[in-house]
Amino acid sequence: MLKIVFFGRLREVISIDELSIEVYDLQPCTVQNIIKLLEDKYSLFKDYIEQGNRLMIAVNQEISAPERRLQSGDELALFPPVTGG
Repeated sequence: MLKIVFFGRLREVISIDELSIEVYDLQPCTVQNIIKLLEDKYSLFKDYIEQGNRLMIAVNQEISAPERRLQSGDELALFPPVTGG
């Protein structure tokens, strides 16, 4: 199982804190493929991305690229870029 956690404004928009999926459903299982799966499954997630909102990606609490391969037991965190002032 892959744990997906949503943070910040993204979590507010899609009303999902976290979910789990089988990594065997996607081959290869990459962050990019998971994002595509989420866009196909959740219209609010797709709308969020189509509105030009960017995502920060972390795998197992390390910032990662969309091409990163995932495996069972990984935690994928998706959140908007952090801003401050």
